[in-house]
Amino acid sequence: YRHFAGLIDDGTATFPRLAAAVGVVTRNIVIASRLSGASDTYGGHVWVGDVVYSGGQIRVGSASFNGVEFRKMGKQGMQYAAVQFVYTTLTADSSKWPTNVINGSAFSSSMNLGVVSTGSRGINITNSVFHRTYGSCVTIDAKSYAATINNNLVAGNFRSPTT
Repeated sequence: YRHFAGLIDDGTATFPRLAAAVGVVTRNIVIASRLSGASDTYGGHVWVGDVVYSGGQIRVGSASFNGVEFRKMGKQGMQYAAVQFVYTTLTADSSKWPTNVINGSAFSSSMNLGVVSTGSRGINITNSVFHRTYGSCVTIDAKSYAATINNNLVAGNFRSPTT
């Protein structure tokens, strides 16, 4: 599995640091935010997308989550989802689409949205459970194409406190 980690020149002189780790596990894993108390609603989130460097080079990320529990993720006051797929460079050429899969996973006690797709292609969300999320469990924008959402369970979804 290839991945990139390091500082990038995005043309804004901020030089954000990207970090990635790849692991293959044979059991369920939990990705959970570390909240400091009952009033803390600033949970974590996973961002998957593309980055355009100031020189024009493009890196396109992808993710495959199978049997993952996302616990207390999302940022309540900021409309961040537990998992966000954000792409700006994808074209209609399906041979260049990244593979993004969420299968057999659970989103529990989220601080906000479950999954947000912005400009993605071919995202696949199947056999997953969304429990105690806010707003939409899954949001697919008009710039995303060929999304597959099948056999998911939604229970205890709440209206977002920011709307």
